[in-house]
Amino acid sequence: MSIFKHIALEISGIVAVFPKNHEKTKLAQTLFHYITLAVETFTNYFLKLSEDNPKNPVLHYSHYIYPSPTFQELFDDIFSPQVMQIILEHYLPIQQCSFLFQPSSLDIFSLSSQLQIFLSKTTEPIISTLYYYSYFSFICSKPPSLELTPLHTYCTQNSLLTFSYIFEYQRFEDCKSEYFAQENV
Repeated sequence: MSIFKHIALEISGIVAVFPKNHEKTKLAQTLFHYITLAVETFTNYFLKLSEDNPKNPVLHYSHYIYPSPTFQELFDDIFSPQVMQIILEHYLPIQQCSFLFQPSSLDIFSLSSQLQIFLSKTTEPIISTLYYYSYFSFICSKPPSLELTPLHTYCTQNSLLTFSYIFEYQRFEDCKSEYFAQENV
């Protein structure tokens, strides 16, 4: 709970001062750091749900979806809609990412080489972090529109779907760690 409170305070503070601040790139980098921390914290909490350990705090799947009886006030700050706008405009290297935002022929080899900069050990895993942050934003917030309400309902009522997202994220992180460990041998 204290980690979520810390993340919520930091993110809401950055979002509040962002429009008036001249160091937008630096603030966006800090914001991305807290997004990463939010994704990791969310994942770790969710994984505790699957552990069979009586020492774990009483956790329930409903604590982590909209409307959360435990965290909703914090989620409203952590998953604020302005966060993705700031990241897309001021953090992602748009020239290098433009291929992600326009339709093109699917050349897997070309696409993988373009994505490689986001998966290297010297850069943060930008794409996977934003992918999972977006999913968590969706399930932890009010449905963004009437058209998306059925999908939102399905996602928030289907715990297996969210668990699969969490485990896929964890698997991606594990694979990435193993890949870079082998590369250093």
